[in-house]
Amino acid sequence: MQVKIEYTSKIKIDEVSIPLYITEENQVFIGLEIMPYIELKQQIKQLVITDIEDLQYNVYPFIEVCKFIKKNVLIKLNTENIKTKEHKEIEKKESSEFVLTIKNIVKSKK
Repeated sequence: MQVKIEYTSKIKIDEVSIPLYITEENQVFIGLEIMPYIELKQQIKQLVITDIEDLQYNVYPFIEVCKFIKKNVLIKLNTENIKTKEHKEIEKKESSEFVLTIKNIVKSKK
């Protein structure tokens, strides 16, 4: 899933630091390091998100994690850790990657 990450942060559970990603559409994703604190891991859909800079992250949707987190787990978020993600200038693609791949295949067959 292609997203534009606007903010990054970290939450802490015990001494474990877990990355948090907030997108331009206000979707919140959390890193896989949260797994030991989830009761029903098979209930949560793991996602791979791709930032506009083609960086990929394996994540869980934060809202889904909150539904299945173990009882008596204290999650700490220090607001000083919230950072705005700086994006490099990226030239706009005229077509989707799929279309470009098909074009390249057709060119190579000629």
